Amino acid sequence: MNHASFGAVPKPVLDAQEAFRQEWLAQPDELYFSGHLHDRMRQAAVAGATTLTSSTTRANTNPPQLPPEQVCLFENATVATCAVAYHWSKLIQPNDVVVYLDVAYKSCIHILKEYCERKGARLVSLSVPFPARTAEDIAVTLRQQLHDLVDSGVHPRFAFLDHVSSQPSILLPIADMIAAAREYGVEQVCVDGAHAVGSVPPFDVRTLDCDYYYSNLHKWAFAPSTATIFWSPHATSMRHPITSWAWGEGLAQETLFPGTRDFSAMAAVPAAVQYLNTWRSDDNTNNLSSAAYCHQQVLHAAHFLQDAWGVQDHGGSPIMDESLVATQAMVRLPSQLLVTDRPGQVSRGVRDRLREDYHIEASVGNFGEKGNFLRLSFAVYNNMSEIEMLAQAVLEIGESQK
Repeated sequence: MNHASFGAVPKPVLDAQEAFRQEWLAQPDELYFSGHLHDRMRQAAVAGATTLTSSTTRANTNPPQLPPEQVCLFENATVATCAVAYHWSKLIQPNDVVVYLDVAYKSCIHILKEYCERKGARLVSLSVPFPARTAEDIAVTLRQQLHDLVDSGVHPRFAFLDHVSSQPSILLPIADMIAAAREYGVEQVCVDGAHAVGSVPPFDVRTLDCDYYYSNLHKWAFAPSTATIFWSPHATSMRHPITSWAWGEGLAQETLFPGTRDFSAMAAVPAAVQYLNTWRSDDNTNNLSSAAYCHQQVLHAAHFLQDAWGVQDHGGSPIMDESLVATQAMVRLPSQLLVTDRPGQVSRGVRDRLREDYHIEASVGNFGEKGNFLRLSFAVYNNMSEIEMLAQAVLEIGESQK
């Protein structure tokens, strides 16, 4: 029950990946020097880009196309963040301000420090209330912080925002946050949508008024590890952090071959997108898309766990508003459970007990004064019997700690 970290790949997509891998191993020179590899990577990027104009589009429709020179595939969201930060480092003037959310993925914060602080920029963290009652609460809080910054004479030039944060997992009101950033003078906005595609309701990236958007396809969009779709109207003037033969030709070209690597995951993206677009739940759940189905099921599972652990009234609001939940829900853990696990990081604690003693994979974290939480993922292959096992295992671990 930790699909959000690494995803899982259905057999038809694995078959497509293996077919490409065998083709490559048989004669890589032919694929590369004939230009077929570049063509396949271009086709994969175009297929991946369709998820940014409608994340649950059926395969027999023709979704709006993004300009191919504005889209590309990176290995993961970390590399995509590097590309944006590298580009910003060329634009930054001393004392420019970059704002980011305190729920941002820690490695992304490190990247901003590496590329932007070194050029003289100042990084400012904006706090996201957690647990939050509504999306409006978050939007109002972010807007007030931006107002206070500008009122104090600090004028942010760049903003790094999340669509779905990782730890804690929150489906953030991204359109409202971007609008607030623009209102207070932010010139460029990057949206880290690592957990978004295949998890959030359908959206068109062009309506978000951001400058950069990317999302992992190997989390909720059924692609193999690793493939991340990236879009930016500035892509033609950007450079890949790893320079290769296509230097200076824009990201769409430079990402086709940044050097020898395993291209099979990216080659399987069209098969993954087809699977994403055609997967539907059975008739008992109204023929839902994978995102809608997992959203429905994770809410049901979260309420079940709250009842089982008796945390309905603990800490005020037991569960976030449904508008803040995509396919992951933050569930407060029983108060008697001792949790030393660091959210999303390698550490020893309850998470290891669940894995080693109960064969359950689940994300557990100690969020300091905010309390201990389970980041519950619900994927298309999960079922309620597994949730029941998780509920009982946590209670047993709690008893054993007494």
